[in-house]
Amino acid sequence: MTIPAEHDYIEKCKHQIECRLEWKESREWKNRDYEYLAELISAKTKVAISVSTFKRIWQNDRSRTPHVSTLNALAVFLDYENWNDYKTKLRDEIKPDHSVTVKNQKK
Repeated sequence: MTIPAEHDYIEKCKHQIECRLEWKESREWKNRDYEYLAELISAKTKVAISVSTFKRIWQNDRSRTPHVSTLNALAVFLDYENWNDYKTKLRDEIKPDHSVTVKNQKK
């Protein structure tokens, strides 16, 4: 069975946020766009996320996975309960880019 990797979910989440915002393409975003995104997410979720964290996420810095509180805030912004709820509900929609293969093991 192939399941999406965490990065696949993050990419889908970013795309959904961009669609909801209806802004210019994120590759054209300036610092002020990230600041405004931080304000919007904080207003809805009551979670403060730094501009540098948003830049790391949107500019595809894969050196580390965002903290779960950040991922939860992104999911709540999209009207999900939390990150796990987001992943559960989108599992079948995600087209794995960096998928993980899980083999059924018989005991």
